[in-house]
Amino acid sequence: MKISDEQLLKILKAEETDATSYHNSELAKSQEEAIKRYYGDAYGDEAEGRSKVVMKDLQTTIQWIMPDLMRTFRASGELITVASESPEDDAPIMASKSKVDIQAAYLEHVMFKDNKGAIVIHDMAFDGLLNRVGVARVAWKDPDSKPPRIIEGVVPEQLQKYTADQQYKILEAEEAENGAFNIKVQYTPRMGKALIEGVPSEEFAIKRTSKSIEESDYHRRKRKVFVADLIRQFPDAAARLRERKKIAGEDD
Repeated sequence: MKISDEQLLKILKAEETDATSYHNSELAKSQEEAIKRYYGDAYGDEAEGRSKVVMKDLQTTIQWIMPDLMRTFRASGELITVASESPEDDAPIMASKSKVDIQAAYLEHVMFKDNKGAIVIHDMAFDGLLNRVGVARVAWKDPDSKPPRIIEGVVPEQLQKYTADQQYKILEAEEAENGAFNIKVQYTPRMGKALIEGVPSEEFAIKRTSKSIEESDYHRRKRKVFVADLIRQFPDAAARLRERKKIAGEDD
């Protein structure tokens, strides 16, 4: 059954209210208290002339656990594995490595070379121990255009290479001395990359009846972003919004 945008928005608002109220009532208070105990903040009921020492048992316990926990993840030879779907997947095809071995090695490269995998695992484990919620996010990041740069003294052969390469966009060009050119180019990688990053626990909320993210009907990440970043990420939507405001006579 299809639902209208208004009905969908109403459902999402109800789910957001439920998830936010659960976070604020059940988790936020315990997380705030855990952070105070971790840093040894005063309880506020100290008496004058009596000891004000606050033990940092929670900090000591977490710092004692974290090294062994990280070693468990990093030293494991099966941290990233790929399940075979047929006997051919387990047959050696290159340097005694099977298809699934090569795929697992590539995923490990994406995790720890293309991304800061060790830091992501550390932060997720630390948040889980301290804040009772440890979350990491995996997404596809479209290629970002690099800032334009000026290249001087480009000979015709080099200019032709820049023109033929779709990753480069020539914004300006002027002829210089000796048949060379001064150009202003912008580089945009041909492909994006897999993005793996930790999610701050205060930005994450989930439906109160959920047992896991996989089984949850609703979970979200809410964070503040700059308007300029949204315009750069969704240029078409920004253009449509400006057009509607122009028609309505509103300020940009």
